[in-house]
Amino acid sequence: MPDAGGRESELDDGSARAATAPFLLANRYRLIDDEPLPELDAPGTTACVVRDANNPSANLFARVLEPGVIPRKDPMIPLRGHRDVQVMRPVEWGVVPWPPLKRNAFAVVFDRPAGGPLVAPGATAFAPIPVADLAARVLAPAAMVLAQLGRRGLTHRADRPDKVGMGGEGTSHVLIGECVTSPPGFAQPPALETIESAMTPPLGRGPGVHTDDMYALGATVLALALGRMPLAELSAAEIVEAKLARGSFIALLAGERVPFGLREVLRGLLADSPKERWGLPQIEQWLGGGMNKSIHDNPQPRMDRPITFRGKEYWGFRDLADAFGKNWQAASATLLDEGFAKWASRGLRDADLAEDVAMTLKSARIEAASNPGPDPRVVAQLCSILDPDGPIRYRGVIAVPNGLGPMFAASVRNGAREDVSHICDMLVKGLAIDWFTWRAESENSELAIAIKPYKQLQQLLRHAGPGYGVERCLYELNPHLPCQSAAVEPYYVETLGELLPTLETVVRRTGGLPTVYDRHFAAFIANRAKRNMDRDFAALEQVRGDPVLGKLGMVKLLAWLQSEHGPVSLPHLTGWLAADLKDAANRFASKTLRAEVGRRLEAVASQGDLAALYNAVCDKSLLVRDDQGRRAALHEFLAARRRIGELEARDMAEGTRQLGGRIAAWIGGTAALVSASLVILG
Repeated sequence: MPDAGGRESELDDGSARAATAPFLLANRYRLIDDEPLPELDAPGTTACVVRDANNPSANLFARVLEPGVIPRKDPMIPLRGHRDVQVMRPVEWGVVPWPPLKRNAFAVVFDRPAGGPLVAPGATAFAPIPVADLAARVLAPAAMVLAQLGRRGLTHRADRPDKVGMGGEGTSHVLIGECVTSPPGFAQPPALETIESAMTPPLGRGPGVHTDDMYALGATVLALALGRMPLAELSAAEIVEAKLARGSFIALLAGERVPFGLREVLRGLLADSPKERWGLPQIEQWLGGGMNKSIHDNPQPRMDRPITFRGKEYWGFRDLADAFGKNWQAASATLLDEGFAKWASRGLRDADLAEDVAMTLKSARIEAASNPGPDPRVVAQLCSILDPDGPIRYRGVIAVPNGLGPMFAASVRNGAREDVSHICDMLVKGLAIDWFTWRAESENSELAIAIKPYKQLQQLLRHAGPGYGVERCLYELNPHLPCQSAAVEPYYVETLGELLPTLETVVRRTGGLPTVYDRHFAAFIANRAKRNMDRDFAALEQVRGDPVLGKLGMVKLLAWLQSEHGPVSLPHLTGWLAADLKDAANRFASKTLRAEVGRRLEAVASQGDLAALYNAVCDKSLLVRDDQGRRAALHEFLAARRRIGELEARDMAEGTRQLGGRIAAWIGGTAALVSASLVILG
């Protein structure tokens, strides 16, 4: 595959490429793989020096993503174009050959920050920052940066102490670290995440909303003021439990006194209710000396009566939902037990909530009468009723709908078939749609827009043919995921225009492809194509079970791709396909036509034209001639068979007459002999 500099990647020779080899990103940025910058590594990436051919004095570095890490490409262009936003902005990005991995990789180039981070990466204890400096030099500018992102419809989702740095010597500007080289919230410590996000595995957290960034800012300011990462010694489950029991503000302090002057702003930023959480206006008012009082968060609502689940008493709705989601089979047995329904009618303070629980349980018991066994759907529904702000919880899969993409991609890549099946089942049963509906205050256009993609996924997953199913769902949930076909995965194919040149390279280097018919090719093309291809894939599905017709269907699809995106000639790919399609000549009944198809395949093999290759085998005139010849031969065969039958019948009739004469003569002779014998004996 040609790289951004117009050169071909070298992946398969196994040799190390010299650092001076002319592989450039955007024809100017050279990544120096033997000059690493480990101090600038980030989770899922490796950092290295970058040389700018147009500006040799530029101080640049790049982060190269590890295989399987999906970049956040949507914020890249807005961030690069807005120089007023004090975030480490991407300068350039794209796919480069990466010798340390012997494959292509996605890389993002950044300006190297002149000042280092305030906290060393991964540190849990550090020197505290005085409150005055913290408010003026960190809180105010960081809040402005996050507000600017929010106004552009973007979230950062990676703001934490080791992501905050200064703009350089002699400047007071804070610089927030980059947020594009890993999934949103992926590397965030659970203490810095909201309760609902901390309940969710890192890959399933999703981009969230602006108020999530403000919560992380509050936790970051608290950490910098205390000189330690809050609750660093606790597990994620223990952190969630502490926040649910005491509220985030009290839990993160862990018994320490609030640094003088920060109580109100921290309480406002760490409010567990997004509606009450402070934003930039409240922070600016507080910085100006205003008395904007923050709401004192109460711990989660409690039940009148506790419920015991797996030997532990639960008083709160949200921690019960969290426990149910992590132990869904035991939760199903508990929910379907009559004792739970009785408890729900008495133990819940909220009458509307109790009614929703009762209706859900009633439906579940009706379903259980005909389908006994654990019911994961009723567990998911009850969890959403008890904790509407929490993630979807289904069969142990915990994620928000727009966080399913990275989680699904990781499950597919790791061969976690059970998780893949559960996520697909979750989507088919409409639980993502239910999640949005439960959170919506009323039916409105925003809800319709939010659930539309998940309705489409339901339909795509219900259809298992080529271009649909699991593979199509994978690319729909991850629109920037490169093609995952084993044939091209190491080459990082992002666009339709790159697919055929990459296949040409693979065939030239290795002599062929693992297979012509590839479900990932079909799904990738269907996802990236700008037209409806249902008819194309319906034709492919109709030939399921016939390997030759399946190959021809895929060649037709690739021929369309060549006509739309080029390149003009693909001699190696066409030659290999021509050899692989020799068996297609056997579709013809005529020996003469089979020979003609073979000659045509040989003729087009080196032309590099996939459409010509397809037509060589699927020429309608040849198919008509073969069909006419087949019909004529069949007609001649049937006529000959009738004639043979007639002749056999005639021969049988003549034979019968001759045999009758012989029998009559024999009988006559026998009678005469008997008569003579009687005369002699008489």
